[in-house]
Amino acid sequence: RHAVMARPACASAIARAGFDVLSFAGNHCLDWGNEAFFETLSHLDAAGIAVVGVGADIAAARRPVIRELADGTRVAFLAYSSILPQGYWAEARRPGCAPMRGHTLYEQVEHDQPGTPPRVLTFADQADLAALCADITAARAAADVVLVSLHWGIHFVRASVADYQREVARAAIAAGADAIIGHHPHLLKGVEFIDGKPVFYSLGNF
Repeated sequence: RHAVMARPACASAIARAGFDVLSFAGNHCLDWGNEAFFETLSHLDAAGIAVVGVGADIAAARRPVIRELADGTRVAFLAYSSILPQGYWAEARRPGCAPMRGHTLYEQVEHDQPGTPPRVLTFADQADLAALCADITAARAAADVVLVSLHWGIHFVRASVADYQREVARAAIAAGADAIIGHHPHLLKGVEFIDGKPVFYSLGNF
């Protein structure tokens, strides 16, 4: 698989560009192993960038970053990944990212037509979804605005949004999220408003 690495100087470049919170929850967070994972966190911290969605264990990965704006508004950031190579999600004694797993089923559409393409059905892992909603509810109690970053979706396929994404989006908004910022597909996808709250299914490579 494609392993991604950037120069340490990129951390300070991101800071100079004006970013002070960054999600590291994605399918490349452990491409170079634990040592590089923690080295990346160290470089970002040195640049003054708070990292969300990953950690030394699952508790750390699920912990929000909260920033107070000039007007006193408190903004909480949470981040999760649905795109998960084996072993990339954090556990009680393992570093990695906060998971929001999805599961896939293939349903035969035309039972009298062998070999025809199936219908692809996906659904959210219920334990991960419950944890995500609990995190949002807790963050909502500590902040005025809750933003949720999700590394999810079907890459390189225009327009298509998987079933599990809509399931997660609705649950997250119901739990108290004010916006969902999606990425991973490497192209722009639709925006949906749920109870007046925006869900950006994919911002492309931004």
